[in-house]
Amino acid sequence: MTNIIDIEHLKIGTDSLNIIEDFSLSLKKGEFVGIKGPSGSGKSTILKYMAQILNPNLKVSGDYQYQAQDIYDYEPTDIRKEITYCFQSPSLFGQTVQDNLQFPFDIRGEEFEEERAKQYLKELDLAPDYLSKEIDTLSGGEKQRVALIRNLMIQPKVILLDEISSALDRNTREIVWDWLKDYTKDTDISMVLVTHLDEEYEQTDRVIEIEKTEDLSKKEQEEQTGDDPEESEEDE
Repeated sequence: MTNIIDIEHLKIGTDSLNIIEDFSLSLKKGEFVGIKGPSGSGKSTILKYMAQILNPNLKVSGDYQYQAQDIYDYEPTDIRKEITYCFQSPSLFGQTVQDNLQFPFDIRGEEFEEERAKQYLKELDLAPDYLSKEIDTLSGGEKQRVALIRNLMIQPKVILLDEISSALDRNTREIVWDWLKDYTKDTDISMVLVTHLDEEYEQTDRVIEIEKTEDLSKKEQEEQTGDDPEESEEDE
């Protein structure tokens, strides 16, 4: 099957730190790949690079082809409509759940599909009336599910999953994975997974293992986010 993404000899770092050194990935259409490595090895950095949302202060080298075309030939906004990044710590905006689920339609100038949004909420064990719920009343697990639905309201070509079940209990994790399997069934959507749960890697077609280049568990966060790593919720 045709590759949708080809990354060769990727290096990411700063003047003083090597975060990623010589990473390569060929991702086929419809393939599900896991990226596995110790905390601080740069797994999330790779996903952010793939989605083109990496901190611009980081130095990057290597070749990135998306649909057989150089990634930099695309507008970043167009890439983010087709390659969707699901954050470990979801950032919701506006006042309500509907504000978030309507956003993908607003930026495309399309009409919001309210009934489909309600159906997705129901399938992920959230009542349809959650549409009107204020986001600051949601739990961490509810926010993760709302953010996942927001990213998938309009079907992408590639889904990047970064610890999407970290705030979920086992039963809810199973609901989410069953929903994702159903969502991607009979499509050629590709997925890339980062998780701390070995059982979730078992669902992938294959796993790429990476090593930590330096002790970046705290430094990487500072370089990418500017936050105090002791206060950040993100692992990498």
